[in-house]
Amino acid sequence: MSDTPSSTAADRSSHGQRLAALYTRVAIHQAAQQRRDLDRLNDALLSRDLYESDTDPERQVLDREIGEVRDLAYDRLVADALSAGPETDIARLATALVWSAGDDPELGEAARGFVAERVENLAQNWGISLDRGTDFTTWTVGIDPEFDAAAVQQLRQARLVQARGMYAVDVLTGMGGLSEAELAAVDAYALADEVLYPTSDTGAVVTGVAQRRAALSQRLEQERVPESRRRDIEFVVDYTAGDVSAHDLRQSPALVDPGIEARGRIQDLLRSFAAHHGANAAEIAAEISVMSPSDQERVRSAGRAIRDERPGDHTRMWPDHANRGRIQLTLEEFVDATRDVARYADAGADTEIDEVLLDRIADAEYHRSGLQDMMTGEGLHPAEVAMLDLTIEDIDQGRVTDPTRLPELMFLDERTKRRVDLERHDQAAEQIATTGERQVIDLLNPILDQPVQHQADLDRPLYDLAVDIQSIGLGTGTRSDHTQTKQHYDRTMGEFGVALRDAGVPVPTRMQVRRVLDATAETAYDHGASRAQREQVWDARLHAPAHQAAVADAVAAGHAHPPGRACTTRPDITAGTMTPTGPGARISRLHHSEVGR
Repeated sequence: MSDTPSSTAADRSSHGQRLAALYTRVAIHQAAQQRRDLDRLNDALLSRDLYESDTDPERQVLDREIGEVRDLAYDRLVADALSAGPETDIARLATALVWSAGDDPELGEAARGFVAERVENLAQNWGISLDRGTDFTTWTVGIDPEFDAAAVQQLRQARLVQARGMYAVDVLTGMGGLSEAELAAVDAYALADEVLYPTSDTGAVVTGVAQRRAALSQRLEQERVPESRRRDIEFVVDYTAGDVSAHDLRQSPALVDPGIEARGRIQDLLRSFAAHHGANAAEIAAEISVMSPSDQERVRSAGRAIRDERPGDHTRMWPDHANRGRIQLTLEEFVDATRDVARYADAGADTEIDEVLLDRIADAEYHRSGLQDMMTGEGLHPAEVAMLDLTIEDIDQGRVTDPTRLPELMFLDERTKRRVDLERHDQAAEQIATTGERQVIDLLNPILDQPVQHQADLDRPLYDLAVDIQSIGLGTGTRSDHTQTKQHYDRTMGEFGVALRDAGVPVPTRMQVRRVLDATAETAYDHGASRAQREQVWDARLHAPAHQAAVADAVAAGHAHPPGRACTTRPDITAGTMTPTGPGARISRLHHSEVGR
C-alpha cells in the first residue's frame, strides 16, 4: 500500500530537518537585513566621498563601521573554521550570503565556497533544497518529499546511544582499568566494535539498549566479578546512559573530591557573605568543612578581609573551577530556549520570522557558548563533561524538550548525589500520600451522589490529611514540628469523619477509610524515619575524615584522571558515513556540517 504524498512527507520529516529548514530561512532573513545595513553604509560613504575630504569626521566613522563589518565577516568565514553550534551557523550562512555577491577578492571567494558547501550539505543531510534566484533575498527553502529525514534522525539517535556506551568504556578504563572479561562485557553493551552506517539496523540499536544492559549484568555475574566492582561498573554505564534510577546513590563510587567541588562555589558564597555583612558565616563554615585545611584557611582569610573592608576583591577565589549549580541552571535555560525555537520550526514554512524567534535563537547561542566555556572548568570529572556533551546532543535532537526531562543525575560529586537521593526520598513521601488519598477516593466515589472532588466538605479535609501524611513522610523538621503535625492530623481526621457521616457514608465504609488513612500515615512515618539514616550516610561521605581520605585515594588512583583518550573528544553523531581509522578509533570529533545540524 502506498502513502499519499502528504502523509509520506509527514512520516519522513524529523526534528532535525524542521530545524535545519527554519535556520536556513532565518539565515536568508538576516542576510537581507545585513545587506540593507551594508548598502546604507556604502551609500553614505559614497556620498561623503563625493563632497568631503579624507579627514571628514563622518567619513572616518563610516570607514570604521564598514571595516568592523568586514572584520566580523572575516572572522566568521575565514578565521573561525569550526562551528560552535547551529545558532552560530545561522550567522555564518547569513554573512556568507551577503559577501558572496560582492567583489571583495578574499571574502567573496570564501563566502561563495561556504554557501556552495552549505547548500550541498543541506541537500545531502536533510533533503533541503534552495530555489536560488539571482538575488539571495528571493531564495526560498523547500523540502524533498522523497528524502527520509526520519531515518537520518534515527541514525543520529543510534550513534548517540553508541557514544554513551563508548564513553562508559573510556571512563571505566580511567578508573583503574578493566580486566579483559570486564572490557569485553562493556564493549559488547556499547557496540564498540560496530560502525553505524545509514544502511545499519539503527532501530535495533536504539530499542535494544535494555536488552544489552541486562546482558551486561548477566555477563559480569557469570565472570564472577565481585559485587562491589560490578556495582561500580554498572553505575558508570547507567550514568553515561543518563539513567541511574535503579541505583542507590549511597552505594555509588566516590569519583569527585568534595573539597575540589566546593572550590567552584566559594566565589558565590563569599559574595553572599559580603552582601549580607557576614550573616551567612555559619553556612560558609559548613560548606568549607569538606575542604583541605589549607583551602579552608584561604577562605577564612578572605572572609576576614571582607569583614574588615580591606581594599580589593577578596571574593575572587578559584575562578577557573566549575560551579556545577551554575552549569545546571545554564543547561535548563538552554533547554527552554531551544524548546521555544523548536515550536517555530514545528509550525512549518509559513512561520513568521519575528523578533521573539530571533531573540530565542540568540538566547540559545548565548547559553550554548556559556556551557562550552563552563565545561572546560577545573574540577569536573571527565564523565561529567561527557554527560554534558551528550545531553546537549539530546537537546539538539529534540529528545529533551523541558528542564524536567534532563537526566536526574547530571553530576557525580557527593553533594549533587546527596541532593538527588533526598529528592527521591521526598518524592516517595509524596507518592505515599497520593496513593492513600486515591484509595480513599476510590472507596467513596461509588457510594456518593457526587465525586469527593466536587464536595468541598470532603475534599478539603482529605487534602489536608494527605498534606499531613506527606509531611510525616518527609521526615524533616523538629520534634515539635512532628507533634504539631500529628495533632493537626488527628483534628482533621475528626472533621473528616463528621463530614463523611453527614454525607451519608455508612459506618463500615467510614471505618475502612480510617484504616486506609492510618495505615498510610504509618507507612509515611516509617519512611520519614529513614531520612535521618540517609542524612547520616551522606554526612559521613562528605565530612567523615576516613571517607574523605578514601575519596582522595580514589581520585589519586585515577578516578578523576582517565587516560588521554577518555572523554576528550565527542563522538561523530552526524548523518554522514563514519569511516573507522582502525580498531582503536572509538571516538571522532563532531563537526557541524549543516545549518541546524
